[in-house]
Amino acid sequence: MRVYLAEDLPPELCRRLADFARERGYASSLEGLFWLPVPESLWSPLQREHAARCGPYVVSLEIGEDSLRLELLVRARDRLHCECIAPADSATRQALIDRLEELISECDLPH
Repeated sequence: MRVYLAEDLPPELCRRLADFARERGYASSLEGLFWLPVPESLWSPLQREHAARCGPYVVSLEIGEDSLRLELLVRARDRLHCECIAPADSATRQALIDRLEELISECDLPH
């Protein structure tokens, strides 16, 4: 499994990111775990075909006290098993990492 890991971050930044994710409805039932939406433009053909049954598609983001762990597996939000659940391809992987980096930059600004 591929992941994007950022460690030794300022705890305040991680708190801001968690608050941001909660405010947007990305929180899961587990503390510190969030579901980031994958834009439709990045869905594979099979994911598009399965969208009505399996969508929306997300990736998991674990926000720790001073770290972030973005799992680069595109999941169906409400299904555990389906052939449309797959590792992010290179374009999706890069887009998701870029989006997380943007969020880090936004949340790193003083309020």
